[in-house]
Amino acid sequence: MDSDYEQLSMHLINYTEIDFGFEYEKIDDTDLSQTRWNLTQLGGLKTRLLRLGHDIAEDVLSHPDLLKYYANGTNVQFDAVIAEMIMTPAIYMLAHKFHAPLIGIMSMDLQNCHRFNFGSPVLSSHPSNWELENYTGLNLPFWKRLTNYINTWWSIYSWFNTFAAKQQQIAEKYFGKDIPHVIDVAKNMSLILINQEPLLAYARPEIPNIIHFSGLHIKKTPPVLSKNLKDFLDSATNGFIYMSLGTNVKSKLLPKGMLEIFTNAFANLPYKVLWKFENDSFHVPSNVFISKWIQQQGVLAHPNIKLFIYQGGLQSTEEAVHYAVPLIGMPFVFDQVYQVKKMVSLGVAKHLDIVQLTTPELHDTILEIAGDKRYKDRMLTLRALTKDKPYDSLENAIWWIEFVMRHNGAPHLHFNGVDTACYYRMGIEGFV
Repeated sequence: MDSDYEQLSMHLINYTEIDFGFEYEKIDDTDLSQTRWNLTQLGGLKTRLLRLGHDIAEDVLSHPDLLKYYANGTNVQFDAVIAEMIMTPAIYMLAHKFHAPLIGIMSMDLQNCHRFNFGSPVLSSHPSNWELENYTGLNLPFWKRLTNYINTWWSIYSWFNTFAAKQQQIAEKYFGKDIPHVIDVAKNMSLILINQEPLLAYARPEIPNIIHFSGLHIKKTPPVLSKNLKDFLDSATNGFIYMSLGTNVKSKLLPKGMLEIFTNAFANLPYKVLWKFENDSFHVPSNVFISKWIQQQGVLAHPNIKLFIYQGGLQSTEEAVHYAVPLIGMPFVFDQVYQVKKMVSLGVAKHLDIVQLTTPELHDTILEIAGDKRYKDRMLTLRALTKDKPYDSLENAIWWIEFVMRHNGAPHLHFNGVDTACYYRMGIEGFV
């Protein structure tokens, strides 16, 4: 747990925390390093994540410290329930139990199942459809759009008829049979908070009760680096390259041939390289520094940095923009592809396919971005745009949460198209 957050929470007299940190261990155990080379593993991963959603819903709703708040006979009242939307809609039923407005929160952009449920346009071939990864885009041929249409609507159908049905069973297990369906509870969601900077996403129509926020994890003062790492970066007078594939993509588990591509490319650079690598004994060239864990914001804030090589994670993207560091994106799964494609469209990044990657391609791309001042200049412009707002992102989100609490919901923000017949919406929106 972040020490600043821990100290703050200890001094809040109106704050009670139930620690579900053990759930993250289940997610952290999911390695994505092989998925780009193994489509069978990718399919299995998506199935596993759906099962994980059921496991987490069970663990949360059965936890004794939470159970005492909603068990029969209790009269606890809350003014709002804020629930994560990605994998556990059964938890929405807490809002029904407490007769409180429901607020959803997403750590990434909305999924198509959510958009359909809320009446938001489902655009199967638009670049904002991150669930189809590389297959979306503008000006696609008819057969490609037809394929996207089928895949998108099949995914929505499966979510409603398989995943949501199981979540309903879990909800009934803890709240009884006489409850509304989780889908209907979700439809009445007062507010949807999305952790996504709009400038870093593809513009698209949104329903009125969607509120974006971003950058809450970025520290006001960059963290202090360890002495040996600071000394290494300070001595990089010609600049350094930083590479990290995040938490769930582990560099040490990449194929052996791919690791050789990286080490060979790095060895011939005129720059030093910092590489987040999970094995301290891995042999690297003399200009490369490896570490299992790195204070990323402290590194991105260092004046000698030239370039950040990453997997396309949303939070890492926001940090790179905040510190104005150009990017090379090597996405693996999910919204990483979408995020890298968007950054390329903004002129601040290059996209490399890690499956087809060669040593010369990686080497030359690093030299191109690190040596071309235009990438840095465009990133500085993008940073200025993201900061030019009439409000603070956190304060704006808090205002909207309190608005819902003051008025016991926000039905006037609901889009009445949510109840439009599905066959009509599929026909109108399908091939966009």
